This record gives sequence, C-alpha cells and structure tokens, in this order.
Amino acid sequence: RAGHRTMMSHATKDAVHAAREPAPWPAGTAARVLFAVAVFAGHAWLLLNPQVPARFGLVMMDRPFLDSHAILAAGDAVRAGLDPWKVNPLDALGRPHCYSSWWLAAAPLGLTRADNAWVGPLWQAAFLLTALLILRPDSLRGMLLAAAVLFSPPVLLGVSRANNDLPVFALLGLGLLALSSRKRGATAWFGGSVVVATGLKFYPVAAAAALVSLRPRRHALAAFALTVGVAAVGVVAEEHLVRAVLPVVPARDAAVGIVPHIA
Repeated sequence: RAGHRTMMSHATKDAVHAAREPAPWPAGTAARVLFAVAVFAGHAWLLLNPQVPARFGLVMMDRPFLDSHAILAAGDAVRAGLDPWKVNPLDALGRPHCYSSWWLAAAPLGLTRADNAWVGPLWQAAFLLTALLILRPDSLRGMLLAAAVLFSPPVLLGVSRANNDLPVFALLGLGLLALSSRKRGATAWFGGSVVVATGLKFYPVAAAAALVSLRPRRHALAAFALTVGVAAVGVVAEEHLVRAVLPVVPARDAAVGIVPHIA
C-alpha cells in the first residue's frame, strides 16, 4: 500500500508540473488558420500600400497583377489577329509573349485583360494556400520561419505581379502533397501535374525526380520515364518558342528593362 501511495503521489506531482508548464504555442488548427489569415492579410496590405516596401528598396510596381496581365494580353493579341510573339501593343509594357503556347489557351477560353481583376488574385491565393499547406507550421518558431519565407523579397515581387510561376508552383505543390499521401492514384496525379507544369514553363520537368523515391523501384522508374517522356513531347512541340522569342529579346529588354525568363 505504501508503494502504491508513493506512485500515486509521484503521478499527481507530475500532472501538476505538466499543467504548470507552458504548452508549445501555437498549436492546433485554429492557430494555423489565424496564421494563414495573417499571411493573406499581410500580402493584401502590401499590395494596397506599395510605398511601404519601396522605402526598403523593394519596388513592387504601382500596378498589381502585371504579369498575369501579360498572359491575358497575349491571348487578346491572338484573338485580334496579332502575333503574340512580337511586341504586343495590348500589354501594359508592350511585352511579347515569351512562354509556351499553352498560355495562349486564354484566347479560346474567352479570358481577356478584363478578367485580370480575378485571375491575378486567384493565382496569388493558389500560391499562398499551397505554400501554407506544404509548410504547415505548428509552433511559434515554425510560423516565424514560414513568415520569413512568405514575406521574402522574391516572394513579395512574384505575388504582387501575379507572376505565372505562381500557378505552376501550385500545380507542383499540390501534386507533391498528393504523392506524399501515398493514396491510390497519387502517382498519376503527380505525373499529370508535372506534365502540365512542364508544358507551361519547361523547368518543372525536374520535379519528376521525386518519382524515383517510390517503391517498388521498378514502378518508380517506369513512372519517372513515362512522366519525362510525355513532358518532353510537349517541350519539343514548343520549338517555335525559341525561334520566335530570341530575336526580340534584346529590343524588349531595351524598351522595358525587364530580364526575360524564357523558361
């Protein structure tokens, strides 16, 4: 009995001590939701007040969604019978289209520059939400690190301009999340996301390397080969891109001072 009472006493002291210790903050779904709201609110505030980051040398342009505007302007050029690969008078900066023809699907889909008011924010939201799902900070330290990434200069510039890397990131990020879940059909979902992302920007084909980590190895190599092969077909079909874009890059750079991102 004495031993039993001693064990109970120790258990009670441990419980009291644990109750007094501060729980790691933040934790749980509510804290993550609050953090996500803060991230979205912070980006929205900076978009509405570009003079604030400008004071620190980060010029975000006083016109948001500038890059999504360029994509939609290229579609408008196709609809108007113009060559989107040349200097585009419909774009805010006269930029020629320097990405794959997949982006020109905006024309048959009926998307125009007038839709940029929701296309730009949609791309921004897709990127931020995917990044939050990947980072999943569950502590104050994790949230501070995530905030440092999501409010870093490259991210702020890309988000403010609604760069077309944002939907590409969302595609690959959601594909990786599906692949890591190991659920049925996850490999096909990820492979499809790599193929589509590669058709849009070419470089995402490197993400297919994630398939090599699957087991069994034979299936992993087969999935990798199939994904890269299908993606390569889309890249080869875009041979006209280099021929059309390279001749106008120097003139475009001189006119608007923007370094082209052919990939």
